[in-house]
Amino acid sequence: MNNTNECYWKKNHLFPRELLDFCKNHVTAIIPTLNEEKSIAKVIEETKPYVKKVIICDGHSKDQTREVAKKMDVQILLDDQKGKGQAMRQAVDYVDSKFIVFIDADMSHNPHDIPALINPLKNKECELVVATRLNNSEELYSDWKHCLRRFGSFVITKTICVSTGKHISDSQNGFRAISKNNFLRLNLTEDKTTIEQEMTIKALKLGFNINEVASFEHKRAFGNSKINLITDSYRYIYSWLKYLCF
Repeated sequence: MNNTNECYWKKNHLFPRELLDFCKNHVTAIIPTLNEEKSIAKVIEETKPYVKKVIICDGHSKDQTREVAKKMDVQILLDDQKGKGQAMRQAVDYVDSKFIVFIDADMSHNPHDIPALINPLKNKECELVVATRLNNSEELYSDWKHCLRRFGSFVITKTICVSTGKHISDSQNGFRAISKNNFLRLNLTEDKTTIEQEMTIKALKLGFNINEVASFEHKRAFGNSKINLITDSYRYIYSWLKYLCF
């Protein structure tokens, strides 16, 4: 990793030792990957101090993603090539801790915020914690395509709030934490990136309390987003209607 990325993320919080120890004993990080050889080492390196174990679930990367990860003492799985959602569900089967944090491999999420996501779960304040990007994202303001994604996410989130009577500001962000038991209770089925939207809707409909923690989302450090604005927008709309209305 280039020296320019050594301070890529800011440490926004000073956490008590009790919380850090709790994370080290009770949290597993799941990182879905697909062709992220340039960023995965840094994400793993900065995530490991906050978790008991890191699980990489790789989508059969064509680059050196798995080779890089193998050098870093993490568990590596190969998914069924159906998408991020399937990879997440597959990886959860290998979790042996109480809590899970999901974090992306492209350096958009700040690993130093992991204890902030876990703390409300530790204190039994809620069942799901989502890192909210509201007005706090380089990624969603980077170009017109990302601005359209932000607008679509805003509309979907608002309709979820109206339909459930709950207030949330970010229904889509993949940086989130939940207990393994509650993840399994949601009976998630989406194979693609729509799994986060499905998780949010099902959690609210099941009566889960959702806490949000502000976390700055960086623009991905390398490569391009795996989300296709044209084809994936239909999938998000279908998923939104499917889980919200039925």
